[in-house]
This record gives sequence, structure tokens and C-alpha cells, in this order.
Amino acid sequence: MPGEPLHMGLAELRKALGSTQAALASGTTVNSRHIAAGEIGTITPGARADVLVMAGDPTADLAALRAWQFIFASGHRYDRTTVDAWIETDRRHLRGDAYDAVTGTIVSLSIERFEHGLRGLDARRGTTTR
Repeated sequence: MPGEPLHMGLAELRKALGSTQAALASGTTVNSRHIAAGEIGTITPGARADVLVMAGDPTADLAALRAWQFIFASGHRYDRTTVDAWIETDRRHLRGDAYDAVTGTIVSLSIERFEHGLRGLDARRGTTTR
């Protein structure tokens, strides 16, 4: 699920910080102070802002973030249907036969290099792996 690590991270922050409001602030206003103070993390004239619009109140329940309806980013409005379609297109392209073939090759090469390293280590130690 796209964004799942974000939801999991916010849930852990809520546990660690003791409140939903503190968890949300840590990823917005508090974080912005260390990145670009006054430019992000606030909705004020002249500030850059990406805004997530949802029906629920995420300060009451973080699950409301999963039911977002619109995103305003870089001066453009994107609805949920459009973004979901983009995600599905990317998923089809990135998780098809080509992805599986490339991933399989990378895994095979990684195993081969690892086993080669073990053989080299065995030779230096005078032992045998497996």
C-alpha cells in the first residue's frame, strides 16, 4: 500500500510522543524548523505548502489520513482518483515481468557474490561452507 511506512511511522510516533497532535507536528511544523524555517510547515503568505485535504480529523484519529480526498502540491490540485490511477500505472510498470526479471537477476548476482565471498573466506581459513 503506497504510503504505508508513513502511517506506520506516525503510529509509532504517537506511541512514543503520547499524542496524535505531537506525532503530526513532528512531521510538519517541528520538522520544518530544521529544514527551511518559515518556508514550509506553515500556511502563510509566501510559504511553500503542500496540503492534504480529508473529511476526517487526523488530530482525533490518524486513520483519517488514509481517507484523503485532494492534494494541493506545487500549486496544483490532484484528486484521489487521479493519484490512485497514477499509483496503479506505476505499480503495473514496476511490478510486471520486467521488474521480476531484473529483481531475479539482482538477487542471483547478490547470492553469487556472497557465496563467492564465502568461498574466498573459506580458502583463507582452510574451511568449507555448506
